Amino acid sequence: MTDTQMEIRFDKACSNYIPNHELGTVMHQNLEKFGLPVYEEAEREFAVEIYEQITKEDKENTINEIEKSSGVSVTEEGPFLTKVIPYQKTKEVLFGSSDVGDVSWVVPTAQFWGGSFVFGTPLHSWQLVAQGATGIAHKGMLQAAKTLAGTAVEILLDADILERAKGEFVEKRRGLDNECPIPKGVTLSPLK
Repeated sequence: MTDTQMEIRFDKACSNYIPNHELGTVMHQNLEKFGLPVYEEAEREFAVEIYEQITKEDKENTINEIEKSSGVSVTEEGPFLTKVIPYQKTKEVLFGSSDVGDVSWVVPTAQFWGGSFVFGTPLHSWQLVAQGATGIAHKGMLQAAKTLAGTAVEILLDADILERAKGEFVEKRRGLDNECPIPKGVTLSPLK
């Protein structure tokens, strides 16, 4: 009646994440084996400066997210955690926007969080950007790469790991359809 017109643009859709605990356990063992990054004194001093700029609420949010996703109690220990958080089987999805959920419906998938910035740093913040080109971020990414590579090597050397991961994957998918979350008829259009 109002002659109103609208145009709907479908931006994205992601499937729920199906964690594979067989792979997650192996990945966590590698995370523990390689441990946390070791920082130089200048990196620690910079970390303290950044840490002081992070709000109490952001630190509390980080603690709550870790506890929610892992089931493990965490206390604020300063700019860095001092130990690897124990692995817990959970159905909680790790926070963040990602298409890894879509991947997890096709192949066994595991995820982890590694330390590449100061504890409590909010994502998409100036504090995160300020740390991005530092040794803190670089060392964290190297630890993550070692963890991923160690996990891949173990899977390649032990075919039983892959078979158990596949078995878990099949069992979790039993009776579930992998429906694409993008509605039929939606086509890609260039951004304007």
